[in-house]
Amino acid sequence: MKNPLRRHTKEKDALKTYSVPETDKKEFLALTKRLMDIMVDFSLLTLHTIQEKKKEPLTQKQIDEVISFDLQFRIQQINDPELLDIVRERATFDFLNEQNKK
Repeated sequence: MKNPLRRHTKEKDALKTYSVPETDKKEFLALTKRLMDIMVDFSLLTLHTIQEKKKEPLTQKQIDEVISFDLQFRIQQINDPELLDIVRERATFDFLNEQNKK
């Protein structure tokens, strides 16, 4: 099984290339961890749902397939143009609100 923190380390290395303040790096890493936790939660929900419908334990192969399918589905979902538009609009709105408060 691959080490899930390996990617986290790669993110740390990537941040070294940019001149990002240390506090911002910590926030990027914390957000990356949150994103990973959310993706794991989605996979667990899918696994539990499928197992309940099958009424029997899933094999390791089935678990791997369900997780792969769920990750691919989430990535497609994130790439949905409507969702991307919503994210852009909210990020712009939130950023401008923050700027106006200063």
